[in-house]
Amino acid sequence: MPVEEVRARFEKVGESDDLCVPLVALSSTPEFNVFPDLSAAQFDEYFANWFATADQIRPRLSDELANQMDAARKVIEFIQKTIADDGGTVNAQAARILLDARPTELPKVLPFYVAVAAQCPNPTS
Repeated sequence: MPVEEVRARFEKVGESDDLCVPLVALSSTPEFNVFPDLSAAQFDEYFANWFATADQIRPRLSDELANQMDAARKVIEFIQKTIADDGGTVNAQAARILLDARPTELPKVLPFYVAVAAQCPNPTS
């Protein structure tokens, strides 16, 4: 999804007590094909929002959903480290590492994303 839409979803987190608002934000990611165009500041903002939101809502989650979010967090941390190790942006080296991880690491977010989709309606924006 477009970076602006991801940002907007995180901005809505503090505006509602509905648990679905932060869950939907956490399950929103920028389109993989735009990663090379994103600045280090944009990545920093995304990761800061993701980790702060996850920490904020974790106590409100069921054990199962919390465990799924923890698994997703490990993937987000892997992506963050890969990008940080590559200077804060995605160049050829980081892209290669992330693409190589697609079949093994990246799918570990799916149980969390599927659980969120089952629990929360997909917002129109």
